[in-house]
Amino acid sequence: MAFEETKLETLSYLEDPLDFLKETEKIISLFFPQFDFSLIRSVFADIAKLFLGKYPGYRPCNTRYHELNHTMHCLVVMARIMHGALLTGSFLEKSALIWD
Repeated sequence: MAFEETKLETLSYLEDPLDFLKETEKIISLFFPQFDFSLIRSVFADIAKLFLGKYPGYRPCNTRYHELNHTMHCLVVMARIMHGALLTGSFLEKSALIWD
């Protein structure tokens, strides 16, 4: 059997910002099924508005790398890292995701 190399772009091929949010919610729900996503959704909406220039006082982001898509990839990757840590026995409290 031939070894097939997994490439990062095949693990997180998403383009629509809402798809990133849905994927992140799906991952977090795997380890916190009753998680309240209201704060994450609010912050997500503000970040999207900021990058798109729809946030008061800001213009749209025009950088080629550190733009909305890259930021959304970081969100999903961080959720996947936390999920992997929990699968290997690490302890993670819900407060690590949301601060009161």
